[in-house]
Amino acid sequence: MNLRWRSKLLGLVALSFFVSPAWATASQSPQWLLMTSFWTKHFDPKPEHNNHQDMINLEYQTAPSEAPFDWLPAQPDIRYLAGAATFRNSFAQRSEYAYVGVTQRWWGSDQWDIYGKLTMGLLHGYRGEYKDKIPLNGWGTAPAVLPGVGASWGPVSTEVILFGSAGIMWTGGVRF
Repeated sequence: MNLRWRSKLLGLVALSFFVSPAWATASQSPQWLLMTSFWTKHFDPKPEHNNHQDMINLEYQTAPSEAPFDWLPAQPDIRYLAGAATFRNSFAQRSEYAYVGVTQRWWGSDQWDIYGKLTMGLLHGYRGEYKDKIPLNGWGTAPAVLPGVGASWGPVSTEVILFGSAGIMWTGGVRF
């Protein structure tokens, strides 16, 4: 386990002590999620691939059963979300991802949840010789769809996210 990974995990655990007293009453409320990346694996690794994304992600999630628009269904196990992330892409270029999406709770209790997640949005930051490494990046910004699965316990969350056919990332964060 490298030092970068351990320091991020220790920081999240420390932060969870500050937000945990409010968690018991906030689990059915709208919430924010602050996440970082712990580990990345490319399915077809190349020597130039960066596996340290230094990702920071901030996401807003609606309360369960709350739909942001009348035309969206409100269901007890669904949270709608919107967020933005900044990270270093596979070629160490600073990149951004702005997105909307949904989580669906699969199992859980008052203290923990297992859920599926799907986000879709715009990905910006693949430039120069790496511009064509993602599809539809004609103007430097491309559409992206990222599926994932996650687990949360109290205010602490972790997710495993597929980024296209390129790889997989493990993230963690806190809800507040």
